[in-house]
This record gives sequence, structure tokens and C-alpha cells, in this order.
Amino acid sequence: MFIPAIASRPSVSQSLVKELRNDVCPRRIYGAYVLGLPTVPTDSQLRGIYFEYKLTGSCGKSGIPPIEPLQKTGKRYVDFERLDGQAQFIREELFPYYGIEILDTDVVIATEFTHPDTDEIVTVKCRLDVLARVNNKLAVIDIKATGDVANGGWRNPIGLDHTQAYFYMWALYQSKELNSEGVMPEFYYIVADWSPRSDYEVIKVEWNNGSFWEVRHAATEAFDKMKSMEEQGFPARPSYQQCQSCPFQHSCTDKKQFKEVKVIW
Repeated sequence: MFIPAIASRPSVSQSLVKELRNDVCPRRIYGAYVLGLPTVPTDSQLRGIYFEYKLTGSCGKSGIPPIEPLQKTGKRYVDFERLDGQAQFIREELFPYYGIEILDTDVVIATEFTHPDTDEIVTVKCRLDVLARVNNKLAVIDIKATGDVANGGWRNPIGLDHTQAYFYMWALYQSKELNSEGVMPEFYYIVADWSPRSDYEVIKVEWNNGSFWEVRHAATEAFDKMKSMEEQGFPARPSYQQCQSCPFQHSCTDKKQFKEVKVIW
């Protein structure tokens, strides 16, 4: 597959940082982040997209309302029915209780800084699920859905990677258009469980002295990795799981057709 050079490197997003840290196939990165081709959402991601739509009315990046999958009999999956109930509960009861006022949804903002080693301009781009005021303070709210709040890390959020939160707070802090007050915004996760428990968590991530270092380090690292991949022509480094949702899954000659053998010790 011929991979042309990039005229200008794509902006660095939190999702790109996450993909690169997970050692995702460079060809998949090229399709999704350079060409902007859509990837196939996992079942879990599909539920998350559906929940965000039901809670906020946002269609996300695609601009198209998500299509709820149905069983072969035409009946609804119970997961989606539970997410409907969660969306109604959070919107009608939790939002007023926590003082949450939605200002806008699916907000795209970008900011930039100078690469500390090369003096190149690194652009950071963020897509906010919800721009809000919480008790009259400017805030970003990120919507999550999970099959198990209790065991998914959300019960002990200190151990989670907060790069996303820091990216979004810093980008909104820099935005004169959306943040005329020039204050550091707050950041919240609202996490809903589609299991029979119908559990939830509301988590606030605080900005700290090391947050900007984390943003700059993560963005610079991703920028450098993209530069290296471009120089190598975005070579394929496929795995069965990644190939299932890759934009090139039907055309890539290096696609893994079968699962890898799992090795245990």
C-alpha cells in the first residue's frame, strides 16, 4: 500500500496519544488520524456513543444519530434499555442535584505550543462531549458508559490515566472565545453502568502542578512518534483485534485473518 508523505502533521488529540501509547499499527494510525477515515466502533464504544446521544442529544463526530442494533427477533437489547433509563435519571435528577447546566455539546477547540527540542509548532485538538457550568463554574464533562462501574477502574479513579482531562482543561483554558474569564475550567467524568445494577459515578479531576507537564510531554511524544512513522511510510504492524476496526480492513494485504496464539507461562 502506497503511503504519501504528510503535507503537515495532524494535530495531536487525546485519542491519538492513547492509540500511540498502546502501540497501535502505524497504518491504522495513518487511516484514522491522517486521512480521517472512520474506524469501526467496538460493542462497548457503540453503547457509549448511544448513551451520549440519549443524554445530551449530541451526534458526535459523525453528525449522524447512532443506530441502535437490534436482536434477530427485532427486540431491543436490554443494555440499551438500561442506558435509556440511566440517561433520563442523570438528566432529570443528577444534573439539577449537582448544579449542571449544559452550554453546548460536541465542542471542538485547538491550541498550540512550541516543541521544546525542535521549535516546531505542536497543535493540540480536543473534542469536548459537553461544555457546561457546574454550580456556575466553567467545566468540561466527558460522558462514559461501561458494563461494570465497580470493576472498571472508576471506583478507584486515582489509578486512571488523566491525560484526557488535562488536555481538555488546558485547551479550554487557552480558548479566549469560550473562556473569556481566563479561569482554569473544571473537569468531570459522568460514568453510567448498563448492567442490571444501573450504577453510576461522577468524578472530578483536579488540575495540579504537574498537569501542564503531562500535556506537553504527551503531545510532544505523540508528535515525535507521528514524525517517525511518516519517515518510515506508516508500515503495517497488524494484530487480529486491531484489524477488525481498521479503516483499511478490506484493502490491507497485511491484515491478520485469524487470532494470534496466546502464550502463557
